[in-house]
Amino acid sequence: MRLWTRFLHAAGLVLIALTTALGTTEIALHSLRYRTPLLRALLYSRDEPIPFAHVDDIRTLLDLSPYHPQPFQGSAGFKLNSFGFRTHEYDRAKPEGTYRIVALGDSFTFDSGFVPLDRMWHTLVGENIRARIKRPVELLNLGVPGVGPRFALRLFEIEARRLSADLVLFGLFVGNDLGDDVPPPDHGWSLQRSCLSCRLFRHAVVLAGAPGSVLARERGPGGYAVPGYTYNPDVMVGFISEESFLKSERGQAYTFAKAARPWFNGRLDDVVQTVIALDRAVREARGRLVVVIIPDQVQVDEAIRQAVLADASLSSYDFDWPQPVLTTRLAAAGVSVIDLLPAFRAAPPVPRLYGRRNTHWSAAGNALAAEVIAARLPDPPRHDGRLSVLDPGVASTPPVVVPTRSCLPAPGW
Repeated sequence: MRLWTRFLHAAGLVLIALTTALGTTEIALHSLRYRTPLLRALLYSRDEPIPFAHVDDIRTLLDLSPYHPQPFQGSAGFKLNSFGFRTHEYDRAKPEGTYRIVALGDSFTFDSGFVPLDRMWHTLVGENIRARIKRPVELLNLGVPGVGPRFALRLFEIEARRLSADLVLFGLFVGNDLGDDVPPPDHGWSLQRSCLSCRLFRHAVVLAGAPGSVLARERGPGGYAVPGYTYNPDVMVGFISEESFLKSERGQAYTFAKAARPWFNGRLDDVVQTVIALDRAVREARGRLVVVIIPDQVQVDEAIRQAVLADASLSSYDFDWPQPVLTTRLAAAGVSVIDLLPAFRAAPPVPRLYGRRNTHWSAAGNALAAEVIAARLPDPPRHDGRLSVLDPGVASTPPVVVPTRSCLPAPGW
């Protein structure tokens, strides 16, 4: 009996020590989670929105984003600039006679799964415009991995509105941008949501092996391509195994589940209003916004779709619904929209449009996107200085309406 009492006493002391240690760790993690890029990434959860609403400087905003690399870090053959953007060092004042393009969005805009910068969709669009207008074109890639439309709006308000952009390209990815800025539907209590220590241990191993780890710290200067990087969409994989890749696609397929439609309808309302606010801000800065709606791979690749459906948790899906609703509602509000889904579905299976075991476009996918976007961009303004309409020849279904407020002064080609 005495032995049993001693055992219970010792077990109680251990339990108290563990509880105290866990509590202390939780308090410390809550206090320090946004102080370092490593903890920021290790403790990130889509269940918690990023607290950036009241941030008013660019460096603090970027420090809050979950996976934004550090300044001067290497990324797929490019040394990032002093903000950690995958673009050259730039002056906020636009060079005289230059047509400036700013690209916003998530990882599809940042690096599209390790694609070289000179083969990215926005870079190729810039080259097309340069050939058409016969004057200097400057492309500023302000893509930030792992963020949504609200973050892009705040980034424009804080930084990009000061850049005098003639054209702003915003990549809107239907695979996760409808839910990136807000918590997902509440499925009850979750240890992952409630315990920061659990997130820490769960994410540590994954992050340690990730390309471009946040542990890496480099010194300047930056903002330029570095030699020696070889791109191959079949070798540079995004996931270690096919199963981990399909698990990610199953998670993104929740967007298309009919059972989740009521929640996503509410999210779509928020996204539409956010993009409309972005369009208004771009116009006030004397630029023009074009929203590029990026399809999820499961919408395009029949083999991947069948693999996802074979082990899906829900029984009924609609892989067509987001784009028509988004394009119709945004166009009705006067926002220029380009839906890439029809062109990606019509493309031949070779070359591969998405990287192997990667949810992002390959260089071929970036090239196709740039071709479609360039064909839909407005021609140079007429002599009366008013905006031209978008070419209806690549219209999606339903047709995308061109901005009706065409009486605004053109930003100038």
